[in-house]
Amino acid sequence: MFIQRDVNCPKLNLIQLVNSFVNSLFPPEYLVPQLSFFADWLWLIPGYVARNELLDSAAQCLALGYFGYETKNSFLEYEGRQAYSRALWLLSKAIEDAEVGLSSDTLCSTMLLSFYEIYMRTEKVSWVTHAGGAGRLIQIRGAHRHREGSDLIMFLGFRAIIIAEAVSSGEPCFLESEDWRDVVALSETHTTSSVTFQLHDRFSVLFAQVPGFAKQLGDIRGEDRTRLCRGPALEGAAALRNNFKAWHREFISTFPDSALESTNMSPNEETSMIPSQSGSQKVWIAAWLCSYYACLIMLNTRISQLSEVDTSMENSRLIGKLCIAIGQCARAGSSGGQCLAFALPVAMSLCKNELNGWVEKSLADLEGRKGVSEEQIAMLRSFVRVKL
Repeated sequence: MFIQRDVNCPKLNLIQLVNSFVNSLFPPEYLVPQLSFFADWLWLIPGYVARNELLDSAAQCLALGYFGYETKNSFLEYEGRQAYSRALWLLSKAIEDAEVGLSSDTLCSTMLLSFYEIYMRTEKVSWVTHAGGAGRLIQIRGAHRHREGSDLIMFLGFRAIIIAEAVSSGEPCFLESEDWRDVVALSETHTTSSVTFQLHDRFSVLFAQVPGFAKQLGDIRGEDRTRLCRGPALEGAAALRNNFKAWHREFISTFPDSALESTNMSPNEETSMIPSQSGSQKVWIAAWLCSYYACLIMLNTRISQLSEVDTSMENSRLIGKLCIAIGQCARAGSSGGQCLAFALPVAMSLCKNELNGWVEKSLADLEGRKGVSEEQIAMLRSFVRVKL
């Protein structure tokens, strides 16, 4: 709920506003430690406000924009735009100084601005610009600056977005390099982390390799289909697919009720995908499964296009499971929406005819969901047509 202002204490107003925003998006009882790093990062923000003008403006514009959008309050939306303009101006000043521009506060502010643009749909492809900007800033700062504390949490919270942006751009992701793969492994957090944390990290390391292999295989498809050229790329893609499957086996052993082994289930059925888990865990587990199925479908499709390997039956099974997992994510808030924005176009591109209508309707429903921009959906639709 939006906190009423106290004109006598602007700093307290800001703290209350930001705290209310984060609490509304991710209520404390909804959180499961080390399952949503995006939520973990957002819950740091209330403790950072009222100490840095840029970060304050970035947090303020996102919170005001969110509450204005949710309550259809044009005045709050206007004030959010004013705070956004001020934050952009302050950001332009911050990056003129090398030390300030690479600071944790500047990175955090850039991440907040990217999500403001997603929620408020500020201009065409602006979400890509700022998501890429935050990713580029993380890259410039270097892997060594993201191994501990809040810097690690910010990296974990934004890692999947960086990889998804690389997938959509058709270019390799810098996170596949060895120094970035080892960010978590070389941190103190890793030694005390849970099994779910380690599963998440291993999946992200695999996910980061998908854009590079997709580009390699796509380039071969368009230019050279000789065995000499195809061999190494196909072998690497097949090895990555096997690693994903090994990850999935470990995932199933950790969450045994999430296997979704039935291939006859319709996405329209009221299916409890993970009956023994809590509601919040269902969301995060469904999100992992959506991403896993989508990645495997993409790799299978690329491999079958360049070899004699027929992956159509496996893809058919994966698509059915993807649709069921999508049904779970569809019941979630903005996190579910972000996951669907990646997974639905993959399902739509390869679904059997009888599922196309359902997927198309789900994608249409997603277009009106808070936290997912029209430009994001349009770009993903285009990505599916061109890349797959």
